Amino acid sequence: MPEKGEANAALERLLAAEFGIPKKSIKVVAGATSRLKTIRITGNTGELARLMAELARR
Repeated sequence: MPEKGEANAALERLLAAEFGIPKKSIKVVAGATSRLKTIRITGNTGELARLMAELARR
């Protein structure tokens, strides 16, 4: 069984690496104990939209 918060922290690190943004810009805001998560990503809105569109094309 994973340690408390370990999976969420791993998800935040993964998303930060995938988007190429600081880990502090990504936070699990809902679903901490669920498989379904709500994530808050802060930063330059235009740049984040571009990054998400790029990921969607993969």
